[in-house]
Amino acid sequence: MLSEYEIENGRLKKFIFWPLFKLISAFILAIVASLVLLDVGQGKIVFVLGLTCIWIFLVHLLPFFLLTWRHLAISKGVRFDVYNSGTNFRYRNGHDNVEFNLAEVDRIVCVLSPPKNDNRMDLAGFGHFFYWKIFLKNGLVLRLSCLVVDEEVFYQKEIQREKRIFPFPSK
Repeated sequence: MLSEYEIENGRLKKFIFWPLFKLISAFILAIVASLVLLDVGQGKIVFVLGLTCIWIFLVHLLPFFLLTWRHLAISKGVRFDVYNSGTNFRYRNGHDNVEFNLAEVDRIVCVLSPPKNDNRMDLAGFGHFFYWKIFLKNGLVLRLSCLVVDEEVFYQKEIQREKRIFPFPSK
């Protein structure tokens, strides 16, 4: 066996906890800076804070939590094993057990956000998520979240890139 992939604490920290910490820290700093620099009057502090918190929740935190929930849901119980120098694979998810080799793969698509695709800084807070769609020649489609397989390339196979603002994987 070459590699075994499943959800682990390192990837949870990388894709969920650390970005959430950075996101919340940046917003606290931005709120404090805006209150000080814009010299908001005493009567308007509650209004400005309320409007800012609603905007932050709708534009940044809600998409982050929805993407986190979906990636965790499709990754729960998934294990992906790579054998024989990256030519044989096994995908396990509960009762599903799919073994295939590289010749059985029709195409591979990496679905990612524009910042991840262009290696730009993620200002939205959720642009670091991505997932793999592996299309097998028998018509089966396997989806692997970045929480399971955090690789930028797939073994000896050309990949297609698909940009989506919200890389929200379906079952």
